[in-house]
Amino acid sequence: MKKVRNIIIAGFMGLCAQTYAQSSNPLDMGELSAKRLPLLFAIEKEEFHEAMRLIQLDYTNTEYLESFLETYPTSQYRSAAILALEKAQIMARGTYGFSFEEPSLSQFKPSEQPYQFFYENQKELNGENPDYQKLRSRYEQLVAMNDDAYLDEANYYLGYIDYVEGKYDEAMNRFGSLPPANKYQESVSFYKMQIQYAKGEYDKVLEAIVSQRFGNLDNEKLAEIERIKAESLIRSGNKDEALASFKKYIDEVETPVPSSAYNCAVLAYQKGDYNLAQKSAIKAAQSNDETMRQYSYMLLGQSYMLANETPKAKMAFEQAASINADKDVQEAAAYNKVVLTHETSYSPWGDEVKQFEDFLNSYPNSKYADNVSTYLTEVYMTTKNYDAALASIRKIKKPNQTILNAKQRLLYQCGVQHYVNGSYVFANNNFTECIDTKATETDLLPSAYYWRGESRYHLDFLEDAGNDYVNAIKLSKNKHMTAIGNYSLGYVRYKQQNFDEAANCFTQYAANPEEHGTETYYDALVRLGDCAYYTRDFVSAESYYANVAESENNSTPYALFQQAFMLGLQKKYSDKQNILDKLIAKYPENDYIDNAWLEKGNTSVLQNETNAAINSFKYIIDNFPNSPTAPQAAVQLAMAYNNSGQTAEAQKIYEMVAEKYPNTDEAATALQDLKTISTNTLYNEMPSALAAGDFQKVLDSYYRLTKENIDFRDLQKMQLMAAKAYFGQGNDIEAMSLLETCAQDLRTEAGSEAKYLLAQKLFDNGDTDTSLAKVTEFIQEGTSHQYWLARSIILMSDISLKNGDAFTAEEYLKSLKSNYQENDDIQAMIETRLSNLK
Repeated sequence: MKKVRNIIIAGFMGLCAQTYAQSSNPLDMGELSAKRLPLLFAIEKEEFHEAMRLIQLDYTNTEYLESFLETYPTSQYRSAAILALEKAQIMARGTYGFSFEEPSLSQFKPSEQPYQFFYENQKELNGENPDYQKLRSRYEQLVAMNDDAYLDEANYYLGYIDYVEGKYDEAMNRFGSLPPANKYQESVSFYKMQIQYAKGEYDKVLEAIVSQRFGNLDNEKLAEIERIKAESLIRSGNKDEALASFKKYIDEVETPVPSSAYNCAVLAYQKGDYNLAQKSAIKAAQSNDETMRQYSYMLLGQSYMLANETPKAKMAFEQAASINADKDVQEAAAYNKVVLTHETSYSPWGDEVKQFEDFLNSYPNSKYADNVSTYLTEVYMTTKNYDAALASIRKIKKPNQTILNAKQRLLYQCGVQHYVNGSYVFANNNFTECIDTKATETDLLPSAYYWRGESRYHLDFLEDAGNDYVNAIKLSKNKHMTAIGNYSLGYVRYKQQNFDEAANCFTQYAANPEEHGTETYYDALVRLGDCAYYTRDFVSAESYYANVAESENNSTPYALFQQAFMLGLQKKYSDKQNILDKLIAKYPENDYIDNAWLEKGNTSVLQNETNAAINSFKYIIDNFPNSPTAPQAAVQLAMAYNNSGQTAEAQKIYEMVAEKYPNTDEAATALQDLKTISTNTLYNEMPSALAAGDFQKVLDSYYRLTKENIDFRDLQKMQLMAAKAYFGQGNDIEAMSLLETCAQDLRTEAGSEAKYLLAQKLFDNGDTDTSLAKVTEFIQEGTSHQYWLARSIILMSDISLKNGDAFTAEEYLKSLKSNYQENDDIQAMIETRLSNLK
């Protein structure tokens, strides 16, 4: 009703102006003289006429008439005063309302009754829920009054009621009976045009739009004319002009008719104007009609695809597929979504397998089923969500050989993932199932045996691990696999103290020329030296260590130390001292430096070089007081002092040993354990220190621990905590640098959290573009740690909202809400943001 109310009121005010101008003196007093009236009646009459004169001069000047009505509630002029007050209020503000009781129709003069009757009709028509049947009857009575002042008005509104009730022929007859130049001419033309459109007379609609003038209509109705014009042009096949009119309509109207917005989107899509297509389809998608919403999302997805906006296209297809209106469209949208996910590798949840599985379960007889089955096999081979893929395969009752081959590869990949994450029990189980799978492709078996052996080695199942390495060696046709199989088998035998077999394995590994020069190669030579040492072949051991010591590699410091030790066992003390001096000079920070000084001191003792020995032992105590060699060095120093006659100095050292290193026989083991405990304590205290805001303690612990041999997973956790500590100190540069380093490996939770925090911090600092690049990279790379992936999707929504794209921001949140299954604070974040978007 609101669309026509302005026209109705305008007509009503025009009528008021007409009728009011025709009567400059609403009350005809005839020849009655005031002198013949009593004084009070004369005053009443005079005040009435003065109030009427003032309101004729200014329609807003109603206070005199209102005062008159309050002063003379039973006046003979009451009905005339109320009638004048009604007219004035309608003229002044298009509405009527005051607290005076209205006279009944019979109290008005016959000349005043049609206006009051018409006024009451207008009042009903402009109400919230007009009773059109009642109004029709009353307007027909007004026609029957045959008053020229209201006849056209009554016929116009009867025509309007016919139009509202869909009685188009009756409405056209009513409108046709009105004079051509009546004040409703533009409104009548507008309604006629709408009737012609409703009846499918599109040529007449277009002709009327060209021939008629609508300049006095409001913008809303002018926009409606553009819509009707566009819809009519479509029917006449003129798509270009139709699109131009649709664009004007869409630009003008905030909430367009959904079907017209959809038609505009279709034309824009066909024309290649994807921006307009998306804008219109988004508006059409707000429809309450499920079918219209589904079609709009489908078209929106297609438009996004052609505009290379893959994430938005996927979300649009997802919405279309979720609507149960048109089954064919729903099926096509679901197919588009899964194919788009597969062909673009875009699925932040890594749920390609589940998507294809859901499609086949929902549409078992789909014409797309064969394609989806083919894609599903491809996804099995490429997905990162191995658990979901395996769960899908296990639901297949009779898998064919292709599926079994895919299953084997998935089990292998899943086992590797668990191994990298340190979950050796799960890795062992996956590799076992992989080996037992009846697949025809056997190229994975050597690797599966090898990695199961590695898992079992970490679980200390040495015999089983050895058997797996043997099988890997037997089955492998790859020289490198054979070599590393022997290398790992050598460690199993070494750990079993079967040094002859261990040496045989390491020798076979080292015999492969392709392995020469690698760190593993030098490590194998060192282990050969160790095996020779444990079998008391000191000459061979010294030869192996010397070979490694001559090259620059990670094993060189250890090899130099062991070479020196072997020379000592051969009583070549001078040569031993030379090697130890080389080790100390070249690698002063190596892990064996204190042992080198201890051996140097012990060798000096054997050579009766007491002062040299004392200097070596003191160097250890002064520089390595907490090292495992310190108690031994202290005892040896005390003995050297005593043997040289320095009894007091010897006693002092012994007291220090008794106090600082009780139970001397176990001192070395105790101090080594202390070093390990100290390291673990520092590591375990870092979270509480961070929570307490003791950022410097966190950083001190971090840099101290980095000098230790830390597992890469623990190192990433430490890097993350150190970055947070730097943030706490306001040092964003160092913090961001640590986050960059930590985020290089997304296999761990710390790496995933660091990747998210990096993007979030950039966003918080206003660097939206770089933040978008980082979070997009994170989503595309994928991670098994879903919480941080979900936080990244929320950040993507925040970025879209900041960039002015509230629609995409909402779609990200809706997609996350549908896909994220955990019951944690992510759900609250989604709901809060969705609520703020309303």
